[in-house]
Amino acid sequence: MAIYVNKEKAKKYLSTPSEKEWFYLQNGKVLKNIYDLREYLNNCTEQEYSEHIRKDENDFYNWVIGVFGNGRLGEGLEKARTSNEARLYVDRNISMLERNIKR
Repeated sequence: MAIYVNKEKAKKYLSTPSEKEWFYLQNGKVLKNIYDLREYLNNCTEQEYSEHIRKDENDFYNWVIGVFGNGRLGEGLEKARTSNEARLYVDRNISMLERNIKR
């Protein structure tokens, strides 16, 4: 099922925010935008991923909601139990947003 968001929102969701809103990982690396999140999820170990996912808190969800306001992606990240599941949500979200920008 295709989801539509307007171009401005799609661009915001895919943008790079100011440095103070970047995501600083436990391993010292920095995620500047959703594309960086996808790259991280492609390459991280489950141990690295689990450092940011706890029973009562999900750092990736908090970042996506708090910085970008992307509720759809946030919901997916909240459901994801593995880095691969999270990456799938991120991949689908990026594809959908890029399609909406081209409209």
